[in-house]
Amino acid sequence: MSGSLFHHTVPRTFHPPIVSVTARKVVGLLVFIAVAVPSVLLWSLALVPAAIEGQVLGGVLQVKAGMGLLRQSQRVPLDQIRVIRTVEVANGRRRNGTALPGHCSGWWTYPTLGEVWQATDCRAKLLLIDTPSLRLLLSADDHVALTEALHGNHPWQESTESSLPSWLRLLFVAAAIASVFGGLLLAALTLRGPESLSYTVDGSTLTVRSLLGQRRISLAGLTVRRCPGGLGLRVGGTGLPGYFTGWFLVEGRRARVWATLRQQGVLLEGDGRYLLTPQDVEGFLVATQEGGARLLP
Repeated sequence: MSGSLFHHTVPRTFHPPIVSVTARKVVGLLVFIAVAVPSVLLWSLALVPAAIEGQVLGGVLQVKAGMGLLRQSQRVPLDQIRVIRTVEVANGRRRNGTALPGHCSGWWTYPTLGEVWQATDCRAKLLLIDTPSLRLLLSADDHVALTEALHGNHPWQESTESSLPSWLRLLFVAAAIASVFGGLLLAALTLRGPESLSYTVDGSTLTVRSLLGQRRISLAGLTVRRCPGGLGLRVGGTGLPGYFTGWFLVEGRRARVWATLRQQGVLLEGDGRYLLTPQDVEGFLVATQEGGARLLP
């Protein structure tokens, strides 16, 4: 045969310019810190039960109460205590602390007492300890024994634990796992996202590859042109230094974006709107025209 019946096109792959490397490293570090802190906190809330620990030793009342890493503490020298008496409380409002069945700790306010710091099992009858700078509410198995220890500076110690409801523990675990995976994904997008982007023109098909997968777009019937105005408001997706994917407003209308720059993009329009930022703009325009797109000025 003197000629071939088939016309073979060689795929051409274009890459976007890689920018903001230093900024991405800084953001990646900040993402790690932002994820690590709440993840550790959530795991501590899920695994460490709410507890109250109190002791009188060496002329000091020391009380710790709360959940996980959110546990609070108070240290009261016995010589500062002015009043120790039993009170009945109701209608308390938590300002900052923990409120669980059988565990009420932190800063609360009561109509009859005002602001207090408490470490109690949420019962109504409690021991009020009044000092010049702090009011404490405590619950103990034996209020008489605690009162005598405070008056006489006798050693005293007591601790209680309150297990979280199963649904709340599962909620904390789920939130911790989601935080870890979300953070890892965001860090990966920050550090490796731009390098993962590519635009391949193979015949009449444009394939956009990113860290999270790929998208095939038919070039037939599309128009292609330079878009110097670039990206506007992000509607949904990722907007990190040097890495923009998702839905953005482009020239006032929504467009699907895979870019490393906010300006100097290439806009394809037809059944959909797509904005890309190939480094070789001229080569990309030629390749998309050969694939069936119509070039606009």
